[in-house]
Amino acid sequence: MVRVTLGSETRYARSDALGEFSLELPAGVHKIEIEHPQFSASAAAELSVQAGARQSAQFQLTRAGVQSTAQAAAIESVTVVGSYIRNASDQERRATNVIDVLSAEDFRVTGDSDAVTALSRVTGLTIVNDKYIYVRGLGERYSNTTFNGAALPSPDPIRRVVPLDLFPTGALDSVDIQKTYTPDLPGDFSGGTVQLKTRQSPRERLLRFSFNVESNGQTTGREALTYDGGDRDYLGYDDGTRDLPKAIEALTAGGMPLAARTPAEIQMAGLSFDRRNQVELEDNLPANFASKPAMVTASTTAWAF
Repeated sequence: MVRVTLGSETRYARSDALGEFSLELPAGVHKIEIEHPQFSASAAAELSVQAGARQSAQFQLTRAGVQSTAQAAAIESVTVVGSYIRNASDQERRATNVIDVLSAEDFRVTGDSDAVTALSRVTGLTIVNDKYIYVRGLGERYSNTTFNGAALPSPDPIRRVVPLDLFPTGALDSVDIQKTYTPDLPGDFSGGTVQLKTRQSPRERLLRFSFNVESNGQTTGREALTYDGGDRDYLGYDDGTRDLPKAIEALTAGGMPLAARTPAEIQMAGLSFDRRNQVELEDNLPANFASKPAMVTASTTAWAF
């Protein structure tokens, strides 16, 4: 759409497919504006028209969303603000030596409970006796282990090895396995060194709670023999429900077998058992569930129950 302002009068014209248009205008200076839905704001220009003359002019529009040269020059700089969290893959990619890194996120995804189980997933490591690590197939004398940068001594007086099943993954932030030398490490290894790094202590108290449900296709929802048990079984210990009744303790005092007692006494002993321990057939077994809340303080002390 072409709009021409002639004082108080406005004339309009449409361009063709090539963007060309023509207008008959009286002599004078006229303001011309061109609009298009796919381009930015209209471009305005003043055109001086001579009487009886044929004149031509060119106009340039900028596509919508694209800045013109003048607009771009007016913007001095553009600052992009963001955050980036480095992970184990970044550390491996940027390292100047050969290194494998296991992070706390890897421990959470795989569900490994201790360091030696997590390290069994690393290429080039051999697990010996379910607790020792050999790097690149070399023996224990060719590797070492550090804990937050300090060398770990071996608990075995005749072997140069550290059992890594002693370190739970819940206390570790990462485990680095370096297979080549760097200036910051002792040069007493040729196979590799395992670096254990613990989590940082939280600044505030944290309450963590986890809950999981498990289903077994062979038992869940099916018939099975079970019993009620005690009121504190969900906490993992007995409340006395499974204790031997006092009547049986009295009848077997001094090492006397129950078979030496009378039928009436044996019947009384059988009736003295807690009926919550009686085995019953349940039609629909429920799914297994577990919960674990934990309190962590700034002094890295944790209580879990």
